[in-house]
Amino acid sequence: MNVKPRYNCKQLPITVLIAARNEEANIDRCLEALAPAERVIVVDSHSSDSTVALARHRGADIIQFNYAGGYPKKRQWALLHADIRTEWTFLLDADEIVPLELWDEIQNAITHQNTDAFLITKGFHFMNRRFRWGGFSHAAVLLFRTGCAQFEEPCI
Repeated sequence: MNVKPRYNCKQLPITVLIAARNEEANIDRCLEALAPAERVIVVDSHSSDSTVALARHRGADIIQFNYAGGYPKKRQWALLHADIRTEWTFLLDADEIVPLELWDEIQNAITHQNTDAFLITKGFHFMNRRFRWGGFSHAAVLLFRTGCAQFEEPCI
């Protein structure tokens, strides 16, 4: 039986930018969890598998990134070139899943807090089980008001 996930929040004014390359094994699960977002853009690096077709089938927009070395890399390039019209931008990788509880937190945060960016702590999993010990977790600015964040150019 195929059960659709239940979301408690309305559609949110968020564009999700997903970095991808040859992610056919992950992209469908990732996109399925993004129903609350107003728009999803897959920033693909010329996948040779069915990543792009699967993403289009789920309703995502696709932009192709040609990495020529140096700066800017994929995420900064997408921030500069993607047509983001929503108030908020959310950065993900194609192998990441946004749980329902996080969508509830995001809805609460962007509705009730007056800030331009939020740290999100990633949880790491192996064989569908979250690491409880060892490994690492890190927080990163992944959700921000559109236009209020950028990646710094590395010093050489």
